[in-house]
Amino acid sequence: QMNHRIQSKVAWTLMYVFAILVLAFTLLPILMIFPFAFNSAEYLAFPPQGFSLRWFWSFFSEPTWVNASLKSLEVAVFTTILSVVCGTLAAFAIIRKKMAYGNVISIFLLFPMIGPHITFAIGIFGIFSRLHLAGTTFGLVLSHSAIAIPFVYINVASRLSTFDASLERAARSL
Repeated sequence: QMNHRIQSKVAWTLMYVFAILVLAFTLLPILMIFPFAFNSAEYLAFPPQGFSLRWFWSFFSEPTWVNASLKSLEVAVFTTILSVVCGTLAAFAIIRKKMAYGNVISIFLLFPMIGPHITFAIGIFGIFSRLHLAGTTFGLVLSHSAIAIPFVYINVASRLSTFDASLERAARSL
């Protein structure tokens, strides 16, 4: 039993070390680039030549960049709302209601994530061009949501498949 406890501690320690290494590998490029935002040099230079907020001032004083950032934020907010609602409803319908052809519908829902993105983009552009949605905020939200819905669906469906449905029925009766 003592040997099993030591093995368990070693396994957990290795898992934590691995998680920290993966996190460091993921965040290191961002952390390396961050100091360059405060560089006072005219061009990219390492080490940074001085501290300055000029690049932030330049960004926020240019209406084109600010408008593009606001448009991106708008698309992101509406995409998040639409994809969370649609992905959650799809997961509830397929997992809880045991829909006919639920597996086929699941594959259809996952296609934007599984299939090649370039094929999806060309198809969406062709359809949206005919519907005059290409280049509109609504078209961007729809196309981004189509790509985001599978991620929501997978997470909600996996949780619903292991969740005790009797707890849900008990909550409904309250």
